[in-house]
Amino acid sequence: MSVPSEIASFFTPGEILLKRWSVKGWNIYATQYRIFLCKNSVFSKQVIEAAYNYISSVELSRKRPLSRLISAILLFVTGYFLMMIDPTPRYYYTGPSISHYMAMILFLIGIAFLVWFIIGVQGFTLHIVGRKPIITPKELTEMVRFIREKRP
Repeated sequence: MSVPSEIASFFTPGEILLKRWSVKGWNIYATQYRIFLCKNSVFSKQVIEAAYNYISSVELSRKRPLSRLISAILLFVTGYFLMMIDPTPRYYYTGPSISHYMAMILFLIGIAFLVWFIIGVQGFTLHIVGRKPIITPKELTEMVRFIREKRP
């Protein structure tokens, strides 16, 4: 298995790569002594190193991002204001205006965001001594099993 140079520079003499996982922007490398968690995003890259004996616990958790709820509320409020700002006079009716159609579309998208918020995101939370908890995707079940085997 090939190891990127930025990870290989952390290896001690005799340390070898045992496993590698890649999922949703995460590249994870496991050696016989520790694990390296690499988070790649558009603007940054983060490498976290943790010895197995410093991983205090691993938990399966569900996170509900607040940004999804705020987006749903903003869509509902915008749709409501579009319904209230109707350019057609009330004394004669010519059918729904474009603002009514836009409001209905915003309401439907708002409902989708609300459902997306309720469903949430499941993942594993790694608690490492001396660090903030690290949330990894749920697809890394094999990594969690590997960590549990290596922990003392």
